[in-house]
Amino acid sequence: MVRRLLASFAAAALLAFAAQPASADPKSDTVALLNDAIAHFQKVGAEQAFKDYADPKAGFIRGALYIVVIADAPDMKMVAHATNPKLNGMPQADMKDATGKQFNKEMHEKVKAGGEAWIDYRWANPETKKIAMKHSLYKKVGDYLIGTGYYD
Repeated sequence: MVRRLLASFAAAALLAFAAQPASADPKSDTVALLNDAIAHFQKVGAEQAFKDYADPKAGFIRGALYIVVIADAPDMKMVAHATNPKLNGMPQADMKDATGKQFNKEMHEKVKAGGEAWIDYRWANPETKKIAMKHSLYKKVGDYLIGTGYYD
């Protein structure tokens, strides 16, 4: 009886947590996810972190927030893309957004200058599948540029 009661309370708590509305502060959520991802990278190493970023159960995909890792090299190859693994291994230096903006080149230049950078561009929201304004934060970690961003 006690077990059933505890299980019911646990299930109710999980449902209540899952039903919580999205944060009113997506910028803070973006910073928090990126910091969590970098701490994980530093704890488990690149190879395991990249796998975990793409695992929906690992906690690095939070609604429309997800982790992207690009090699800090001239061709800027995609190393890990949590929601679109088809991009992995592909050069990103000349990637353009929906308006033709070369956002990765701009991001790389800004990160190189300050170690981290916010960049705005138009990209497909993985939840709605529609092009939307994306605000991404990238930080340089070793030989990588790790980032995430939120959509308007």
